[in-house]
Amino acid sequence: MTDGIPEDWLRALQATGLSLDADPSELALLASEFREVQLAPGELLVKQGDAGGSLFVVVDGTLAVTVTEPNGDVVEVPSLGPGSLVGQISLVLGGERTATVRALTPTRALELDRPSCIALVERHPQLMKPLTQKLREDLRRSRIVGMLKSIFGEFDADGLRELEDSLEWVHVESGQVLFNHGDEADGAYIVVVGNVRVVAPAGDGSERVLDDVGPAEWIGEMALLSGGPRTATVYALRDTELVYLARDAFTRLAITDPEAMFYIARLLAARLQGMLEPRSMTFAKSRAFAIVPLGPTVDIAAFVDQFEAGLARHGSVRRLSSDLIDAEFGTEGATNGGVGGLAHEAHDHPAQLLLGPWLAQQEDLHDHLIYACDPTWSGWSERAIRHASHIVLVADARAHEALGPNERKVVEQFAGGRAPQVSLVLLQQRGRTTFPGTKRWLDGRPHVDQHHHVRRGDRGDVERVVRHLTGRAISLVLGGGGSRGYAHVGVLRVFEELGIPIDAACGASIGAIVGGSLALGLQSTELLRVLRPVFDNLIDPTLPLVSLAAGKNAVRGTAGVVGDLDIEDLLIPYFAISTNLTRSAEVVHRRGPLAFAARASGSLPGVFPPVPWTNGDLLVDGGVINNLPIDRMAELHPGAVVAVDVMPDVDLVAGEQLPMSLSGWEVARRLISPRRESIQMPNIISILMRSANAASHSTHRAQATAARASLLLEPEVAHWNMLDFKAAPVIADQGYDGTKAQITRWWSEHRERLLGRESNN
Repeated sequence: MTDGIPEDWLRALQATGLSLDADPSELALLASEFREVQLAPGELLVKQGDAGGSLFVVVDGTLAVTVTEPNGDVVEVPSLGPGSLVGQISLVLGGERTATVRALTPTRALELDRPSCIALVERHPQLMKPLTQKLREDLRRSRIVGMLKSIFGEFDADGLRELEDSLEWVHVESGQVLFNHGDEADGAYIVVVGNVRVVAPAGDGSERVLDDVGPAEWIGEMALLSGGPRTATVYALRDTELVYLARDAFTRLAITDPEAMFYIARLLAARLQGMLEPRSMTFAKSRAFAIVPLGPTVDIAAFVDQFEAGLARHGSVRRLSSDLIDAEFGTEGATNGGVGGLAHEAHDHPAQLLLGPWLAQQEDLHDHLIYACDPTWSGWSERAIRHASHIVLVADARAHEALGPNERKVVEQFAGGRAPQVSLVLLQQRGRTTFPGTKRWLDGRPHVDQHHHVRRGDRGDVERVVRHLTGRAISLVLGGGGSRGYAHVGVLRVFEELGIPIDAACGASIGAIVGGSLALGLQSTELLRVLRPVFDNLIDPTLPLVSLAAGKNAVRGTAGVVGDLDIEDLLIPYFAISTNLTRSAEVVHRRGPLAFAARASGSLPGVFPPVPWTNGDLLVDGGVINNLPIDRMAELHPGAVVAVDVMPDVDLVAGEQLPMSLSGWEVARRLISPRRESIQMPNIISILMRSANAASHSTHRAQATAARASLLLEPEVAHWNMLDFKAAPVIADQGYDGTKAQITRWWSEHRERLLGRESNN
């Protein structure tokens, strides 16, 4: 007996292989945390379905193990003898026992419960390292085996072991690059836990997001069939575990199991089909969100409650906090000044080998996780942001805009690497629809991808944020088309009557002006009243050396509607499209003066003068390059895109027997002479408008982006001249009448998918 510990206890612990390097005193220290359990033949050690939470080491005797399958069949597995481990996965994950273990002979076993295990890990991490490593390997295997079967189909035991042996585990920390565009490709990866983002270079030097990849999904599978450079860069949105399958290993697998090759071929075919066929509705794969107060004075409790309720409309949610973790694992510290306790250990501490798998299990059990960070930065806060694929910074808009202490920690965490998605939530005063001065919050925050205004206590605002963060945003894309754009107002009236929320808006030309007014918080009836004075006096003729109109009326009218607000001051996200005439490029206005963006987007070439921009560049109407920017909306705000196209495929049809040349004087004489038949030719402004939009309307992208819309509305307003602004109420009514039935059918089909289920509370 060593230090009062029976010798057979020490032999059993030694036989597990988990403490081979421990000396007798260390083994005795380890054994002191166990208690002995004695069983008579036929007595149960554990029963399948009972609550777990402890590990057993068999000292002597023999145990039978059976598993009851879902169909009721009872499967016997090999019996257990001295030195065997029972319940090691249950020790970490808790939950229900997965097997029944019964004594065949008189048996003695040692039991270690979770709090005792954690205490040992915290006090003697090196002594417990072999055990925690063994637990980690067992948990990894239990996770990957099911995943491999779902991917490749059923294997026999030898085939499964061979496949497992071919895989290499890879851990990528949040923000770390897995591989870069142009790297040599020699194998593929499967995500086991976490999320990675796939990006590729865009033509303008920026990056384009191709996909977010989650558990049980492949990355770089083309490399299994052929070499060559990687076509994209992949980085971790959060701490992520993957397995790597080299091309050589896959080739050997394909020889012994040809079905694996067929599987990869089907996978590549599906991936190619997805690239060729744009999706009409996209959902973000972010499932884990870290809610971070900028500093200790920001009260996020009410926001987190409403955020959790909003997520609950779309599935099961688990809110995790340091207090909950310490309660779950029976440790202390989270409520004791933020020191001690499992939740507050550094992420690389051996004790975290117990917490990490448990957190991964929570992802398996729930559709969404909320990591509620501590008011003051802590070890739990660091772990939370490393496990979240989307970080939500919450600020009190009444406070100073300087970076908060917690926010600085987030920035430091990802300095030199790639950060996950970061959103800034500004808690605002109730009752307002615009929030001047938002620019000061965004300047100096390049780490923020999007910002959201949330009025305190407004459940609808929080649900809008939830839809954005989960890829369910309902966005409206309004196309250009002169006076026909008043049909947009009729569409908005249908949305209001059906109670369809609008989470983001954008547009080109008149669509940009209507969309901006919508983002201001104006209702459809107000829109008609506000916009009519602008467009009724839009054209102010001038000497046509640069343009037919001087543009002063357009400038004054636009400023009269939107004032001096910036785009970022609006309640919902908004952007406008203009065309950089100097560089033949598309410009997306997401920030800056709203009046400028609307004016630039509606600066029809030849009708209005170009708008001067930075570096001497000139901006003209957005309809020239992208009259219906569905593609931009789908990229910026994933979800359901509703697009309204008021430019028909066939327009401006001329009369018969017109000459090849035409005198303007002759057209004028016929207009003023009642005895002469007028010439059926569109006027110059209509020709300029149609010409400006023709390129973006007829290109392949117009067809492809239309396929990315969840709903494409084309109200029949082509019979209206594009300058018939006096007919605003009639055109709006026709937009309403012509789209109501289509919108109603669409909303009936997609409402629950986008808004989720109503709460039972």
